Amino acid sequence: MNSRNSIRKLKKHFLISIITSSIDTSDKTKAFSYPEVSDYITKPLTGKHILDFLKKHHLYED
Repeated sequence: MNSRNSIRKLKKHFLISIITSSIDTSDKTKAFSYPEVSDYITKPLTGKHILDFLKKHHLYED
């Protein structure tokens, strides 16, 4: 099994997010070129980032 297939299997059980210090739009575009990537979050990671992530994926409600 190649790594791409492994990632697809993981996607069924996990949300894959990129957390990075890069604000380069080409990096964000490249990250989202992989269908397994659900989010791109720039550092510094804050409580608001986490709360937005949880709400976006219906893991938290107000």
